[in-house]
Amino acid sequence: MRMRMMSTLFLASAAGLLSGGLHADVLEVAADGSQEYLTIESALDAAMTGDTVLVHPGTYVESGLATGGRSITIRSVAGADQTTIDGSSFPGVLVVQLDGEGVAFSGFTVTGGAGVFAGGYAIEACVIENNNAALGGTVELVEGASMVGCVVRDNTSSVVDGTAGVLFATGDITLTNCLIERNTATKGGRSHAISGVDVSGCLVEGCVIRDHILKGIPAMVMENTPAEIRNSTFCNNWVHVAGSWTDGGGNLFATSCPASNDCDGDGVPDEVQVAVPDYEDCNENGVVDSCDILNGTLTDFDSDGIPDECVARIITVDDDGPADYSTIEQALQNAMNGDRIRVHPGTYSPNQYDEWGVNWSLGNGGMFNDLVIESFEGPESTILLGVEGNDDPAGGGGG
Repeated sequence: MRMRMMSTLFLASAAGLLSGGLHADVLEVAADGSQEYLTIESALDAAMTGDTVLVHPGTYVESGLATGGRSITIRSVAGADQTTIDGSSFPGVLVVQLDGEGVAFSGFTVTGGAGVFAGGYAIEACVIENNNAALGGTVELVEGASMVGCVVRDNTSSVVDGTAGVLFATGDITLTNCLIERNTATKGGRSHAISGVDVSGCLVEGCVIRDHILKGIPAMVMENTPAEIRNSTFCNNWVHVAGSWTDGGGNLFATSCPASNDCDGDGVPDEVQVAVPDYEDCNENGVVDSCDILNGTLTDFDSDGIPDECVARIITVDDDGPADYSTIEQALQNAMNGDRIRVHPGTYSPNQYDEWGVNWSLGNGGMFNDLVIESFEGPESTILLGVEGNDDPAGGGGG
């Protein structure tokens, strides 16, 4: 599952981020020591609710990573193909434990441990492979959690009533555009791929569930769990689905698997790869970026596999030190869609904004629709004066 470098890390209200009220720090992690944190665990220990832990390419031998009820976004810069969390040194321990609301865990390969627990989180564009479930499932979802554009493959479960793939532990769970393949439950396991018991409000949509052939255990089991399944493919499974479920239409059940849309030949259906466009569909046209490069829709002059149109520039601003520009106004005048403006600590006065105040609203008049403006050290040390009323995209006034 090949991933591209992210062009946009997140969109933020510039006035809110820089002038107060919203705590939203970015804590960057790199295994080579090029960023502030060497491990994901150390960044999580320092993070507060609202922060983003941004992980650069590398293999991180860690486990037991927990958010502790804080709403923290955890995402990789370059995607699952280049960013791995390896729990093999901690057998039987959950690699990641996510507990929070309205946040995402995206762009990682998770391997070698006991799997992932998620409550209220969106797991996006991840590869969960070669884990051995120590609890109910390799991926255990609770409290409205979801998975989008993920691959769950080659995991095992050797516990009674275990699920080698995804367990719906409570209700209101959604799986969207995921590939679930070659998982194996043994020793009285409940299911190979997906299971749920006594839960409601669950949905499986646009997924491919295939190659679960060990006799005696179905690919998907819904016990008193009327999950809705729609627009999904079940193929080459001993039994596709058992128990109570609702056919939402558009499903295919087949003995052998049909050819899928796989323009780059990596074995992952295109619909899975582009489900989270941040990583592999930067122009959001529904085509994998590498295929757009091959057909000439996008360019890649340096042959690094990343479309030139998707590579963000970093523009720095400092009112009293070395930087690209001394005012945010100058940076915006020279910025392009996809750029990232980083503002050093300082107080930026109103006379710098007289000509462009309303353009804080990203996309105003077609000016920007894909731009990141962030402070280096947060609202306590980076102040905007006179940004209020219509000049504040959040509508809450400045500081």
